[in-house]
Amino acid sequence: MLRSTIDSQLFTPLRVGQLLVLGLLLLISLCVHFFPSGDSGNSTKGQTSTWDRKAWEPEPRHYMPGWTKTHENYVDETKATVREGKEKLDLLFLGDSITEAWRGFDRGMACFGGRCDAVPAVWNEHFCHLNAMSFGISGDRTEHLLWRLQDGEALGLAPRMIILLIGTNNLGWARKKSADFVHASADDTARGIQEVILLLKKMMPLSDIVVLGNFPRGDRSWDGPVSGEGDEKFIHYAQPSVFTPALDQSNSQVRAWVEQSQDNSGTLAKRYTFLDCSEIFRRTEGSIDEGLMPDALHPSAEGYKLLLNDCLWPILSQHGISRMQAGEGVTTYGQACAEKANQP
Repeated sequence: MLRSTIDSQLFTPLRVGQLLVLGLLLLISLCVHFFPSGDSGNSTKGQTSTWDRKAWEPEPRHYMPGWTKTHENYVDETKATVREGKEKLDLLFLGDSITEAWRGFDRGMACFGGRCDAVPAVWNEHFCHLNAMSFGISGDRTEHLLWRLQDGEALGLAPRMIILLIGTNNLGWARKKSADFVHASADDTARGIQEVILLLKKMMPLSDIVVLGNFPRGDRSWDGPVSGEGDEKFIHYAQPSVFTPALDQSNSQVRAWVEQSQDNSGTLAKRYTFLDCSEIFRRTEGSIDEGLMPDALHPSAEGYKLLLNDCLWPILSQHGISRMQAGEGVTTYGQACAEKANQP
């Protein structure tokens, strides 16, 4: 009798309605917590995709297929390297698709059209004798690299030298809106690159950083709306392109900032160098060399070889990093390096 009285009091129509509302609110709360908008990554901070995103404010790309998994793989690689006591790297490459191509992947997947199939072999040829790593994700802008670094990539590593290349996708993203927006984004792109450098200084204060100027890029039909071109797919190698003024402006600003900061030992302590390798990808008359940059954006395997031999190795040598001698690393590091370079 007592039990039936309690049950009748608990399950009145009003009480049932209240319980349903509370249950619905709880369900919504759980969905928001465990299933944020976009791909179900492990964090939602900064999760937006609007045009007014700031290049210097960390933002993930959980909505992009393959991005979260690739980032998590890099974090796992970082932790394993530190755990094994191998954190004192010779080289650490950081960036976007041009950096990820060293592994032969595009957000952990096969590159479109085999764009980067032969690139890991170039890495093996030049770096198998070194303790070197590369963390790049295709399509990333400065804000995405900032987020990745703050979320565990490279945490605890102590490379002798960092090779940083980031920013071209900030301008590429702007191009999807309009050609005019590209030039308007140059200042923000430069500021985003500066924020990455400052973060790396805090994370790895004893590392030398080579900041690569962003490479030239041509006009391509799929980069954004183009008037008078119709619906045909095209790649224009001629320079200047719609990107050239903004690339020149952002590169110039970053160079000036790095050089000015070097004069102040309290800021960057003369450990940072700006390096412009753009000219190696141009023909004599100024256009992009199709053989070195087939899609007018990403270097081919031959382009990577030229980048290393004519631009990077001279400065690496100045910092005491030597080339592989004949036969060195082939049996000891060669296979392990090849396997590592081909892991997504």
